[in-house]
Amino acid sequence: MGQLYGGNTYWSLTREAVQYVITHTQENPKFLKRFNFTFCAEEMYFQTVLMNSSFKESINHDDLRYMDWATGRGGNPAFLDETDFESIISSKKLFARKLSQDRNALFEMLSKYRQE
Repeated sequence: MGQLYGGNTYWSLTREAVQYVITHTQENPKFLKRFNFTFCAEEMYFQTVLMNSSFKESINHDDLRYMDWATGRGGNPAFLDETDFESIISSKKLFARKLSQDRNALFEMLSKYRQE
């Protein structure tokens, strides 16, 4: 295997990409074993396998997730609430992380927005 890569654990993969990773893992069990004692292996394994393959040129590095790493409200990333609504809908992201249903009205706001 070539260069090591790392990145987010939030990604969306095509069936073909997943099948490639599965096949690669079955054919190269020693490569997977190499990650047994690696810190944050889940942030490196898929990225390394796919970035060292023909899939490299088709990878979109936008994970399509809205996350607030700046404010730190309640954690990292921050727990989103109704004050994040405008930022979320204007972001063009398909997913949002991290929400707590019992903490805010954001779920209701997003649900109403989706129905419009």
